[in-house]
Amino acid sequence: MPTKNPLLSTLLSVVIALSVQSIVLAEGNQQHPTSAATTPSTGTPAAPKNETKNITADQQGDSRSDIETTRKIRRAVVMKKSLSGYAHNVKIITLNGHVTLKGAVRSEAERNVINDKAVRIAGSGNVTNELEVVPK
Repeated sequence: MPTKNPLLSTLLSVVIALSVQSIVLAEGNQQHPTSAATTPSTGTPAAPKNETKNITADQQGDSRSDIETTRKIRRAVVMKKSLSGYAHNVKIITLNGHVTLKGAVRSEAERNVINDKAVRIAGSGNVTNELEVVPK
């Protein structure tokens, strides 16, 4: 359906292209529940332990439960005012219910506090702590 307004045509083309790209990406990221382990609380495929080692922040899960888990941990960390600025800014990445903590903290105590908060929220066995202690 041609339109006389070139700006509207361009905008419509971009919207359609992005929609198609989103559908293709979503279909490509689907996993078969029979071929992967699932997390008991969500029923979503669990991230295999060997895949969490090289996880990056851009791989944050987009499921509602992953986002909520990350939000709760971030809030708990930020509310702990005794932690350093480094500790307040660690990466918290949740993918299929498994949390990976990355970044620098000032002490082993800070590392433990953040890990404990993540375990309390995500559950035992669902946290990989890759935090590094970098003293002043």
